[in-house]
Formats: sequence, structure tokens, C-alpha cells
Amino acid sequence: MITISDPLLPGLHGLAEDRLRSITGSSDVEILRLRYSRGERAVLHLSSAVEGSGQPREGAIWFYPGKKARRLAGRIGVAVFDPGINALYTPFPHDPRLREIGTFLSGYADLAPPLIGGVPDGGPQLVRYRPGLSCTFRCLRRDGASFYVKLQNDAPVKRLAASNALLADRLEGSHLQISRVYAVNLDLNAVSFEAVQGPSLEQTLAQLPTGKVIRPFALVCSALRDLWSVPITPPRLYDRQALVGQAERASCLIGQVTPELALLARKVTDRLKATPARLALRPIHGDLKLEHVILGPAGVTLIDTESLSLGPPDYDLAQLYGRLQMAAQLGAVQETTASTCCRELRELGSESFDWCLGIVALHLAKFHAQRPGPMSAERARDMLRRLGHTR
Repeated sequence: MITISDPLLPGLHGLAEDRLRSITGSSDVEILRLRYSRGERAVLHLSSAVEGSGQPREGAIWFYPGKKARRLAGRIGVAVFDPGINALYTPFPHDPRLREIGTFLSGYADLAPPLIGGVPDGGPQLVRYRPGLSCTFRCLRRDGASFYVKLQNDAPVKRLAASNALLADRLEGSHLQISRVYAVNLDLNAVSFEAVQGPSLEQTLAQLPTGKVIRPFALVCSALRDLWSVPITPPRLYDRQALVGQAERASCLIGQVTPELALLARKVTDRLKATPARLALRPIHGDLKLEHVILGPAGVTLIDTESLSLGPPDYDLAQLYGRLQMAAQLGAVQETTASTCCRELRELGSESFDWCLGIVALHLAKFHAQRPGPMSAERARDMLRRLGHTR
């Protein structure tokens, strides 16, 4: 049950599973993610069972103040408006803020070839959907080549492609590569990448015994140094002010969704604000997850580099540390593997590493808070504990 108290979005208080089943028309509903901005909007990303189908259906419930949800329902034929919670449900691919998804799917035969360099083999496969923000599809070409096509509305793809090309060129001859942009469609604000061959860092660590993880992990850490030393200045800034702002937003959401953790999250934020941190700003990935690092025949390749920022390398290291702990928490890698790699990261980190780890601790606790369920608060608290914040 979601129990957010917001006078402008009253439907969020006491929102139980039976209401979700009613508005989606499904007997089995899973909350994938909650995005919430107090007094402005909330988006509940859902997965629901479809009768007679083995595949779940994704969708979203949109909460707005006033009559906006009702008005949107009148414009989207398949939408369901629930007056009891003043919210609108839209099944995928119907998205009121990203209508390009429907355009892409309905015109796939004509729109896909320029993005993947040839005739598609079958239809697109949904990889990731972020309601209102972006949608990524895996698209196969008839000759067997695989591509990822991403539609988004949070950044112009023309600028993204230029930044990607510059970084890829500057990394030529180094130990690190990035996934290059293959093509763009400006009308759809879509960008495509050819799939990178090889397992992710998470898959690699999960398959190896603990005693053999240091070598590939050290290879990744060494390759990251090439990113941090590349002579470019990304437009996105992750300085102290930006990172503290990120921590404050995470702390606020944690407190709103899991009130039992509000005091702890606030203490972590206050400690970060009170602690001096000298941050050496360099080009960093900015969203370094284990699945964003590919270890393949070509060496180490980073994907999803749209998050490229000017920030402290310690933040990239702290993100890897946090993601390793989360992978261990969720059973994706062994605890001993995570501990071994985390010791390596701590040795590589500089004086701002622990400070950056506090930012990451709140970010990953927020990750669990955004997925309301019986284990959310416990997992969020455990992430804070794992990353050194227990009181």
C-alpha cells in the first residue's frame, strides 16, 4: 500500500493493490517504480498480467492536481480514468508524454531501416520503458545484426550524438571504448546504437569464483582511468552543489514513501552537507551500473553514456561500490565477490570517496523506496547500512 499524504494528490494516500487491479483490469499487478514530485505529479509504473498471455503488460498510472488526468483520459481512447483517486491509467504503448512510441511502432517498417541500416527482422522487442521519459527497443536486422533504439524526451538526440562522437573519437587508441551512436531520427527524438558483444560486468562477476574476479575487475578500473583523463568538458555538471541537491531529493522521496526512514535519510543528508569535500572534476560516466560495463572481445566498453558528466571520479567508483552491494543484497553476485571488489574500489578512491558513497547510499535507498512493497523499507535501510550509514 502507498500512503503518501499530499493534499493536491489525494489518490496516493491508502492506494492499495485492489485499486491497482481495478484500474488495470488485471488480477495480478506489480509496481515497477514510483516517481513523485510533491504537489505536482506522480507516475506509477506497473506490470500487469494479461489473461491468456504469458507476457505481462506494462503501463502507468498518472496522478495530477485538478482536472488534468480527466482531460487526458478524454484524449486517449484506451485510457482509464478512476475518479476515486483522480488518476489516469494508460497501457503501453499509449503514453501521454511520449507519443513517439506509438508513432514508431505503427510505422516500424518504414522508420526502422534508417535507424538500423537495413531491413528489420521481425518487430521490435521492448527492453526498458520509463513512462513519460524514454523507451528502449531491441531491433534485429535481417542480416542478424542487433541494435538498440531509444526514444526519449529528456534530452535532444542531436546533442547526444555529437557528444557521443566526440567522446568515442577521443578514446580511440585507449583501453576503453563506448557504444557509438549509429543513427538518429530527429522527428522522433530517437537514437540507435549497435549492440555491444560480450557479457556485462555483473554477468562476469556472477559466473566467476571469488578468487578469479580481481583480474577482470582491475581491467575495468584501469580502463575507467582513460575516461577520467579524456580531454573533453561534458556540459552536465556534477559538482558538490549538484550532488548535494541529488542527495536532498533522494532523502525527501525516501521520507515521503517510507516515513520510518525519514530521520535516518535526513541525518545522512545533513552529514553530507556539513562535511567538506574537495572534488576533482573530470569526465565521468555519471550513472555507472554493473550492466553498463561490457567485457567483450574488444575489451572494456561502456554503454548508456548519455549520463556523461563533469564530476569526481570518486563518484563513479562509489557507484560501482554501491551497485556491487546491491547485487549482493539481491543475490545477483556472491557476498564474497562484492566484498573483494569493494575493497579494490576503496583502495582506488581518493579523499572524496566516502563522501561520494553517502550520495550513492541515498540514491540506492531511494531505488528501493520507489518500488513500494513489503520489503522496500527493509532493503532501503540495508543499503544505507551496507554503505556505512546506520545511525
